[in-house]
Amino acid sequence: MSEMSPSDHVRSMRASLQMLDLQVGRSVLSAAGIADLKREIDNVRLRIWAIMAAEAEHQGPGSLERFRLRRAIEITSTVTEELERGSMASEHAELDALEKLGPRFSLALRSARARPSA
Repeated sequence: MSEMSPSDHVRSMRASLQMLDLQVGRSVLSAAGIADLKREIDNVRLRIWAIMAAEAEHQGPGSLERFRLRRAIEITSTVTEELERGSMASEHAELDALEKLGPRFSLALRSARARPSA
């Protein structure tokens, strides 16, 4: 049996998390099940973070920043798509915070790009 590539692992984890997201949304998981799931996701996250930290030592300090930026892109894209489809409830208070943050974030991006690189 051949080993899975890192991208295969990512696809598999993403599919599993999407399935869990659907189950949580339909209240299929019990409170105890959700607590167990959270604990395991936290454990995996910490292990992945440790791997990334070890890799960052060899790839320079920018690798963690790039990881965070890619994660921000992924989350922002997903939330945007869900809002556009109407699959995310519009009454969440956090949406107000995101709406206020949008212009500030845009300005910070423009300012950062205008500064000379260190």
